[in-house]
Amino acid sequence: MGIKHRDYRLIDSEKKGLRPWLLDVKAKAKMARELGIDQVLIEGDRAYFNAEIFASAYLGLIDPGARPCHLPRVIVPRKFTREKEDFKWTYLLDNSKPQVFIDHINLSPYTHPALKQACDGIFKKSSSGQFQIPYICVAMVDEYGAKKKRTLDEVRARARVVHDHIEEDSRNLEDAIKAYIAINKAVNKGNVKEPSFGRGARRKKFADEKERRAYDACFKVHDRLERWKKERGTLLKTLMFFAISFMHGDDPVTNPSNFIDFAKDYHERWGIENGFRDVKARFLSKGRSRHPCMRQFRLVIGMMLYNRWEVERKRTVRAISRDDTEAALAFFETRAWLRRKHEKECHHLPTAVGFLVRNWCEGILSILKAQIM
Repeated sequence: MGIKHRDYRLIDSEKKGLRPWLLDVKAKAKMARELGIDQVLIEGDRAYFNAEIFASAYLGLIDPGARPCHLPRVIVPRKFTREKEDFKWTYLLDNSKPQVFIDHINLSPYTHPALKQACDGIFKKSSSGQFQIPYICVAMVDEYGAKKKRTLDEVRARARVVHDHIEEDSRNLEDAIKAYIAINKAVNKGNVKEPSFGRGARRKKFADEKERRAYDACFKVHDRLERWKKERGTLLKTLMFFAISFMHGDDPVTNPSNFIDFAKDYHERWGIENGFRDVKARFLSKGRSRHPCMRQFRLVIGMMLYNRWEVERKRTVRAISRDDTEAALAFFETRAWLRRKHEKECHHLPTAVGFLVRNWCEGILSILKAQIM
């Protein structure tokens, strides 16, 4: 599920039932089950982080006809508001917080009357009268665009070091500013301002060398503090939370690896939408023509070239990883998007442009040989 209309504008008759987008999810889940597909996960983008879908998954309303042991789960990235940085940083500094834990999201019985009766007696209520829908939160590090593959404990250890340095340099900066103000008052005998750390020009004229050193000390500590804050921001970007719907009998404390595997599968699979974008925006757009036969011809030729290119890349990987059976098996997974990280490590794979140019050369040479012979 991605970039689906969230149905904010509903007519009165639709406000009492399930949202239209959730009804669409139910219809597609039913269709998949009737086709004989065992559904394990329903993956969506962060726009689907809401209490309605997690409550529906727990209550078995997404696919009511499925067997209890085959009810599909929902997994989406956890969505934050203003508390994003504070939540992440507090989590990194709290070593007692496990990688997989149970969290809650509130569901209002007034805005979702269709779920009110089903939720009564199942979920706890908060002091404001909202249902507390449980979900399983999984913390993952270095999952998107990171060359390093660190563990959560390694990131937490570095976060503790950064946190201590930020607190220390914050105190040092306050002391340096106080020392500068005291020296400035003694020298100028007038209004004294703190050093401006913005984009403006720094002071160049000083009463004596002591005042200059005090001024430079403020900026030295400030620059060091900014470097630590920048590293803090980098650590926060490496941390991501996935929300997985809670089901009956789940125990993330004793079996966290199962939910970590769900989060890893989401990360590997989510790149498939980039492939859809390439097919629709690039491949099909270049095969357009006013003549139907020409469109069909270009489509077939393009598909044949693409398949031939994939075969050539597999042959190259097989030749390179002949002695590495594990790498070869990982590359030949049935899901193509799982091969991406292995393709990046193999620098001898033919590119699409290079493969096309080589085919052109072979075609031109074959025509010349036929003419000469």
